[in-house]
Amino acid sequence: MSSTYSRASTGWGSGGTKGRASRRTERGTYGPYRQMQRLARYTEAATRLLAEDKAYYCYCSPEELDAERKRQEAAHESTRYNGRCAT
Repeated sequence: MSSTYSRASTGWGSGGTKGRASRRTERGTYGPYRQMQRLARYTEAATRLLAEDKAYYCYCSPEELDAERKRQEAAHESTRYNGRCAT
């Protein structure tokens, strides 16, 4: 991961936290840095993508998804979502 930071010309201190884990503080200009603090942004983006038909709801159960993954593995296929709910 440190090589990724080097290639991006950023350092460990470029993000939202700095210091020891028990004393982390919010810093930087691109916050909020915790996922739950970005929930409104994610909800807005998901709503926009749904409205533009660039996303869709998936109604597959976890069991159905697991069975499809196992079928693909048994057939030596790349595991991926089969697009069942995309139509």
